[in-house]
Amino acid sequence: MADSVVRPYKAIVWTSEPDAVGVRREILATSLDDANAQLVAEFGEDCTMTLWNEEDAERPR
Repeated sequence: MADSVVRPYKAIVWTSEPDAVGVRREILATSLDDANAQLVAEFGEDCTMTLWNEEDAERPR
């Protein structure tokens, strides 16, 4: 069953431009895959990113 709860995700995205700096984004998505798809749609397939949900990142492992 898919999780339909919308959560905030944070990302730093680098484009393929040689002098590009990381762009910080906060987006709302239902899953990590959804957040990734939104960022790829905005920045293109050739971007590099780090993407996380703060609630998940703070959980003990």
